Amino acid sequence: MKIGIIGGGAIGLLMGAYLAEEHAVTIVTRSEGQAEDIRHNGIHLVKDGQEYIKKVEAAPISVQSLNDFDLIVVAVKQYALEEIVSVLEGTNSSLFFVQNGMSHVELVKRLSHDKTVFVGVVEHGALKTNHHTVVHTGVGLVKVSAYQQNQWNFPITSNADFPIVYEENPHDMLTKKLVVNAMINPLTAVLGVPNGDLLNNGYYKQLFDSLFEEISGLLQIEDYNGMKVHIESICRKTARNYSSMLRDIQEQRPTEIDSILGYVLKVAAEKNWRAPITSSLYLMVKGKE
Repeated sequence: MKIGIIGGGAIGLLMGAYLAEEHAVTIVTRSEGQAEDIRHNGIHLVKDGQEYIKKVEAAPISVQSLNDFDLIVVAVKQYALEEIVSVLEGTNSSLFFVQNGMSHVELVKRLSHDKTVFVGVVEHGALKTNHHTVVHTGVGLVKVSAYQQNQWNFPITSNADFPIVYEENPHDMLTKKLVVNAMINPLTAVLGVPNGDLLNNGYYKQLFDSLFEEISGLLQIEDYNGMKVHIESICRKTARNYSSMLRDIQEQRPTEIDSILGYVLKVAAEKNWRAPITSSLYLMVKGKE
């Protein structure tokens, strides 16, 4: 199967490396420089101290026809989606969105209703170290759900190295991931600490607990204890990792704060609820941007 992956960031490279084992993969990049680098070197996947080279094709989005693919994985950050929505509208390929947050759901609604669209969350840890190298820092799952319930023909099968699980309810799946992102990313970005410090530092843990109480109430999380245990387990599994939002701040890149806490604040405004901790964190990250 021919798969196009739009986005040469950490997640795009990670997915490209694993999917290339069974499929013909093309990384669709923003720049010709990165595309040429990937064509020449392949994707270098670093896992458990070992380096593997995965051969893929690559081309900048300015010249790559998206109708060449059976499936397109949209792996750009939320804020870059608007730039490519017209290109996505013009393709007949199936689409698979793997963004953080919830803002991309509004974009999906604007696409033609006859399109085959899937949404997903990537729970793997990944760190891009150059144009063609990605370090697999934490093994997790890729969760997939059909945006329209009559479309369940997801073409990628799971394998031991890159497991894929199917979720029946896309809203619940995305909400669970949103809460994880809303808890870990902004706090670590503002405090400048790895994920594990949110639990190991007593003062940070108090802030963590207060934020969770506020967000879980706003989003009406039914399994309060289960969700909190889930987020804490991620913090422990990725204790030494730095969140993508903290890395964005450190490298002076835009963050996805608007699609994460911005979405939570939108829900709060619609309900006319106060969200002082969420609002404060949002403003801190925006200020750092």
